Amino acid sequence: MSEEGFELLLNNLNDTLMKLKLLNDGVGPREVGGSSSQTRYLKDPKRVTHKGSSKRVKGAKETRMERGIRHCQ
Repeated sequence: MSEEGFELLLNNLNDTLMKLKLLNDGVGPREVGGSSSQTRYLKDPKRVTHKGSSKRVKGAKETRMERGIRHCQ
């Protein structure tokens, strides 16, 4: 919106770009200028168990065989 705002934004973008280049080159975050309280490390996401059925779907014939054979009385 103004010349001062543009200069501020441009300086911040240049600083961020320089820090990202240093991180890609293998320089640690503490050497870039970030403090340990401000540095956040990303961890792997937690593994989620599948919510689907864990057993295979059985056919009607197979289900009847498990219950046993029915006989007339």
